[in-house]
Amino acid sequence: MILAFDTSNYTTSVAILDGSQIVVDKRRLIAVKQGERGIRQSDAFFQHMQVLDEVVESIEPYFDALEAIAASTRPRPVVNSYMPVFRAGHGVAKLLSSALKLPLYCCSHQEGHLYSALRDKTMPQSFLFLHLSGGTTEIHRVDQTTDGYQLSPIAETADISVGQLIDRVGVNSGLSFPCGQQMDDRAVRAALAKAPRFKAKTQFNLSGYENYFNKCLREQPAEAVYYHLFMTIEAILEALIKLAIADSGLSNVLLAGGVAENSYIRNELIKNQAAIGCNISFATSRYASDNAVGVAEYARHMRRHYDS
Repeated sequence: MILAFDTSNYTTSVAILDGSQIVVDKRRLIAVKQGERGIRQSDAFFQHMQVLDEVVESIEPYFDALEAIAASTRPRPVVNSYMPVFRAGHGVAKLLSSALKLPLYCCSHQEGHLYSALRDKTMPQSFLFLHLSGGTTEIHRVDQTTDGYQLSPIAETADISVGQLIDRVGVNSGLSFPCGQQMDDRAVRAALAKAPRFKAKTQFNLSGYENYFNKCLREQPAEAVYYHLFMTIEAILEALIKLAIADSGLSNVLLAGGVAENSYIRNELIKNQAAIGCNISFATSRYASDNAVGVAEYARHMRRHYDS
């Protein structure tokens, strides 16, 4: 069995895998005050430690069967990628690894998303990976290597992510953070106004859309604005996928992250994939949002590779 931790800025996650079978999959959203658009790292860290104390005690009966510990330690697999909240899960993982004398496997939060998305998906040796979450909007080329997957960024946001855009518009409309599922449930199809033009490039900005949609909220019903926002994001993602296809020559695309669960964005991308020129796969809802299952899958892959 492998015990894994992922402590992002949004969710405390703990998982145990027995082979490919999920034995434990615990997740707790970080509590954010009404009207706030996020939470300070120090406050999120404190909440993580409170939850981890409770969860670790509940999984103690599994300790004797554990073969390895795993944790996400940073947002992305790049130099200088750092976020203090990941020290919560990593610190507990190191402590357990030392106390139980078990190997510790570490990966990035983004790699965890990739490995969880691949649990029930078959992708070619090279493909495109679109990571859409509360803090990330990036599209990568992914190449399978002898010891895992190599992520090579093609395009990424230079300011806010699509997840932040959704949450900020949602909070401004009176919803509680995080807002994505609430907005998905309440959105109503309506005639679309013309949103600001988006130009796909390797570094792009989305903050201007926050101002635009907040202005829309003062003039239109919130439910119609949500739909307009989702369709605008879908068009942005289409442009990014086309850019990545032109850059890489690849046409198979895997989407993961909490925003990939949005029904409007998902259905529109599926409908338009032939026109885009790609084959789109989505992480199943269970594995799209933040979780520790992918971190455990990463460790399972590393153990298979180095034990063989």
